[in-house]
Formats: sequence, C-alpha cells, structure tokens
Amino acid sequence: AALNVTDSEPLPEDHPLWTFKNVLIMPHNAGHTSRHYERLADIAARNVELIENGTSPLENQVVPASST
Repeated sequence: AALNVTDSEPLPEDHPLWTFKNVLIMPHNAGHTSRHYERLADIAARNVELIENGTSPLENQVVPASST
C-alpha cells in the first residue's frame, strides 16, 4: 500500500505502519502548487458566474450521497 494520508498526521514514530515492509508512507503535501491560489480563485469566479446565470452543476461541486 502507498499512503499519503494517515490518521493521525503526522503519523507517530511508534505507529505499526512504519514497520510493514509492504507499506510506503509519503508526506501529504500534494495540494499546494505554485498556482494553487490562482486556480482556486479562477474556479470560485467561474462558480459565481454559474450561480448568477442559474447554471449547474458548479465546478468541483461535492454532492452528498442520497440517504434513500
């Protein structure tokens, strides 16, 4: 397994996952790039336009699973 998210973070030094030969643990740092905030602002601006125009779905919209 290759993990870049663990519970808890950072993974404590004495956690058993560190001892498994078939587990690769990587830092969880892939979210921010040099253009992260610029891209985030672009998505937010497009979504404001979609809302103003009554258009859907929104970009990157998270839709909860149906409870039925």
